Amino acid sequence: MQPPEFPKGVGQLHRDDINWTDTGVFWADVCQTEEEGEVLSPRDHVPAFNPDKDSSSYDVVVVGAGYSGLSTARELAKACPSLSICLLEADYCGYGASARNSGFLNASCVYHDPHQLLKTLGVEKGKKVAEFARSSVQNVKDMIEENKIECDLDKDCGIAYPAIDDAQMKHAKEMAKAAEMLGSPSGEIWDEATAVEKLGSTLFKGAWLDPTGSHVNPFKLVRGLLKKTVLCHDNVNYFEHTRLAGYPRRAQKNKSTPVEGNGHSTSKPRRLLVPIETKERGQMEINADAVFLCTNAYSEGPLSKYYCPLHVYTIVTEPLSEKQLELLGKGKAGWYSLHHILFAFRRTADNRLLVSSGDVRYYRKDKRHVRNSPHTYQFLRDALAWFYPELANVAISNAWEGVVAGNFDDQPTVGRGSHPYTYHALGYAGHGVALANSIGKVLKDLYLQDTGELPKDEATKYTSLPFVCKKFYILMPGEPFRKLIDIAYVNILRWLDGFNNKRVARAERLEQAALSEKEGLLIPPRPKAPWATLANCCNDKAD
Repeated sequence: MQPPEFPKGVGQLHRDDINWTDTGVFWADVCQTEEEGEVLSPRDHVPAFNPDKDSSSYDVVVVGAGYSGLSTARELAKACPSLSICLLEADYCGYGASARNSGFLNASCVYHDPHQLLKTLGVEKGKKVAEFARSSVQNVKDMIEENKIECDLDKDCGIAYPAIDDAQMKHAKEMAKAAEMLGSPSGEIWDEATAVEKLGSTLFKGAWLDPTGSHVNPFKLVRGLLKKTVLCHDNVNYFEHTRLAGYPRRAQKNKSTPVEGNGHSTSKPRRLLVPIETKERGQMEINADAVFLCTNAYSEGPLSKYYCPLHVYTIVTEPLSEKQLELLGKGKAGWYSLHHILFAFRRTADNRLLVSSGDVRYYRKDKRHVRNSPHTYQFLRDALAWFYPELANVAISNAWEGVVAGNFDDQPTVGRGSHPYTYHALGYAGHGVALANSIGKVLKDLYLQDTGELPKDEATKYTSLPFVCKKFYILMPGEPFRKLIDIAYVNILRWLDGFNNKRVARAERLEQAALSEKEGLLIPPRPKAPWATLANCCNDKAD
């Protein structure tokens, strides 16, 4: 696979500088270059489904081997050892968003942030969601330690939310207060001097530190979870390069057979036909009693109305020297900016700097991995230079793109499908590393309620969460209205962020000019503030 074409003038970001692998993702690069250990490499061959050798009938089919699919298969295998489970992956485990993210284990971005969560749901419901988010982070940490998964976990580093002006600082304090009201640790409020000391950038006026956050290598994590928490169960059959070719449908029209389950009258599920496709054998069907669609931003058919596939871009530098690392501050915490479309910065285990997001893009024909957006990579270089001017010319080793399932309310969509015994989970809005790894607990309880193992009229700890089986959804319109809404909504956010960056930059220049005049010092100007305008973010053709 060829690396992307980059325009002239994108710093050190040239074709020969990119260490491009199957996906272009730095996290996968690390696994390719390290000695083969406990982590499965994407080059490990897992065969596709073969009807001549493999069973075409299962109790449960789970589609998608990302965090949600692995969590669902794991929870069902543990709760129901007698179930035959088929886990399908269209490419390989770790190809999608589960390994294309920035590697933050984060409990504070459900419903956007704790302050918004509190405003939207109130204290009682908000506490349920906040507890689930915190337990999801701890659940991942526990699985890593119990199964000895080598994934570069930085357990207690925390995640910071720095402010670049007084308005953002006010919001950071509101987030800390809301987190405390929701039962989460209030963390630390840093003043300007502490924020600069910990995070390095002199742009920051202060910050909030969420102590529950952590960093991981997400590719190592997802591959380790596959091997050590899913494939260890004898009742799980796993197939890669086997894609879902359509929405599951009922195999027969006869009525379901009443059965008794745990003292509760229920119905035996009808068989469902699941259309699948492999490169070697083309389209075929398998059948199952229940189907779990854990395809997130790759969901199609009826599920496409619940989300918008948004493309997020990331760059990673070459390893930094000791002197360069000092420029990033004394703290270990990665950080999210408080823009409307946030930036993410963090160090990697081998002392590189990762820069992500700050802009999102939607392609009209829903192309999943366009791979080449030189204007967006230039925008990320501009952001790196603005926050850390001394690192403006550092070499870039990797640049890649991933797709997240965005929606208008910043909450997951989890529930039952249009057919009985179909279930789905999607829409983590780019913050699913922790949440998705616990979503199998929710889907497992929904399934056990439907089979009668749990009372259907009594909500469990997980099925009572506000985002599970919601009665009202803000649905995404079809084309061309979806594209028009995206242009309007995203560009309003781009303009607000860009205008604020320009305002902050102008204030800093005036302050530096006054200081230079007073002290007689020549202070070098900071590089141009990043502004993701419509012009520089819509020139990369994808349709």
